[in-house]
Amino acid sequence: MTVKQCVWVVGVVCSIVARPALSQCPYEWRTGQSLTGMNAQVYSAITWDPDGLGPQPELLVIGGAFTAAGDVAANHVAAWDGQTWRALGRGTNGAVRALAVYNGKLVAAGVFTTAGGLPARYVAAWDGSVWTSLGSGMDGSVCSLAVYKDRLIAGGHFTSAGGLECAHIARWDGGSWYGLSTGMDAVVHTLVVYDNALIAGGDFTTAGGVACDHIAHWNGSLWQPLGAGMNGTVYSLAVHKGLLTAGGNFTTADAAACRFVAKWNGRSWYGLGDGPASAVLSLAFMAPIW
Repeated sequence: MTVKQCVWVVGVVCSIVARPALSQCPYEWRTGQSLTGMNAQVYSAITWDPDGLGPQPELLVIGGAFTAAGDVAANHVAAWDGQTWRALGRGTNGAVRALAVYNGKLVAAGVFTTAGGLPARYVAAWDGSVWTSLGSGMDGSVCSLAVYKDRLIAGGHFTSAGGLECAHIARWDGGSWYGLSTGMDAVVHTLVVYDNALIAGGDFTTAGGVACDHIAHWNGSLWQPLGAGMNGTVYSLAVHKGLLTAGGNFTTADAAACRFVAKWNGRSWYGLGDGPASAVLSLAFMAPIW
């Protein structure tokens, strides 16, 4: 199985989206397309090329609560090269919730306090050989990572990063952590870059001191709301065909009925049909396979 095929499988397993019309979307498990899986949950997946344009293959990297990938011992993070699973050193001592690629390195974040057996508070980088901490890390867990304007952005339960006050969101410039204005008043669960801006979703109702109900827009200097926001938590964000999609535990967006999932067209939110039957925890888009 190729990395591309494996990404499709992980996307199907880990994503919850609005119910399709089954007669129009004949998805099914295919003979020969299975993988020996993990012994616990997978929370995040990303592709990473360890040597850039070099001869090594691109890898699918997954993070989660597992301690084994296939028949390989792998503590909470593992890589698939198209044929076999491999561990990334000694991994982490707690679940990996988010993955990103920054300055050519793989970055993992979550609820751990060591990576490769060394102190790394909730976030660490893997260069292909060793794990390193990103400064002194955070004082609480990290839920999401993104790269925006050459900075690594982390969102989560923490209220400080690198010893500085960073309420639930922080940026890393390669040497130090900084806040994004005054941050949020509650947890940031998800981050995505959309229309040259950073979008954050979560439990919060203010961002940078501005009323932003569960979703906010950062333009590089200020936080702003995205419409009237949602009436409940935003857990996941994704961009597809120029539109931003949000999933979570909400039933209205811009005060309009939007059952657990909504799209933003640049001016307002709108629902996707009747929506799914319960809260949306993850979103992914994939190309048709027929």
